[in-house]
Amino acid sequence: MKTGNGTGTMAKRAGYAVLALCLLVLLTGSAFSAGESPGILGAVNDMRAGELSHKMGKAVTVPAFGCPDLAYTDTFKTKDLGYIYSAGFAEAINAVASGNSAYSPPEIPAGWKAAAVEWREYLEAYPEGEAGPSRQPAFTNREGRFDIEPLLSKEACTPALLYLASLDYRSKPENKGIAPVFPRLVRNAVIDLGTQVVAKNRMAPAYAKRAASVMAKITEAERMGAKDCQPGELAQTKAELIRARADAAGVRKGVQETDAAFAKAEMAAESLLTKRQFAMQKGFKCYPE
Repeated sequence: MKTGNGTGTMAKRAGYAVLALCLLVLLTGSAFSAGESPGILGAVNDMRAGELSHKMGKAVTVPAFGCPDLAYTDTFKTKDLGYIYSAGFAEAINAVASGNSAYSPPEIPAGWKAAAVEWREYLEAYPEGEAGPSRQPAFTNREGRFDIEPLLSKEACTPALLYLASLDYRSKPENKGIAPVFPRLVRNAVIDLGTQVVAKNRMAPAYAKRAASVMAKITEAERMGAKDCQPGELAQTKAELIRARADAAGVRKGVQETDAAFAKAEMAAESLLTKRQFAMQKGFKCYPE
């Protein structure tokens, strides 16, 4: 197994096939019972592995994910289950997996203890409120295939483990009344998360191009004196670009939110550059406010 800080081992797969395989393991081997066939698998398998442009190379950053990121899915957010991304919930998982909880099963399934360790380490590596993990895909052939390493083992998404941990978590006086994580919600959220990863991976080349375009305008504005004449606006524009890049690189923000972040950065860069161009045309050292 492997966490965000690089410990343990993980099997690699190429292209979008790895996402399909990873989700297949999660969904059929852990999150779904026999006979269920989530539609996400068909969507993933229909994709071409080369959708991330080979020409973009290392400029493309794609989102990675772990089971704690279920907290950022629509399924969990609408049910107020964001508490799973907390140290307290990680402790509850550990208690259940270690047999130290009133909700621990008589026989602890193989992999649960390791999953509890992974869960805690993932939260430490990718704190709440940040964009989450991302990867620079390693292109392996001329079709633009790339390798992605899933960050946690399938046991970390086991519905039974999360459900029992939620019961342990809500048994604490300070958490009284909190909704439990029912297994069906885990299954739905896994699909949400997979869909989000696929969508963000598809958009990665476009986001890389938009970021490069904004950066080019910022650089040109700096060449025209923005650093001296509009330092505040320049800093704000750079901050907007950093925010958009972070949203693009992580799985915790959807495509619409990421598009909005880029639009804001693009407007800021265009405004900054336009002011510098006007000042240059009129012979001003700085644009008169």
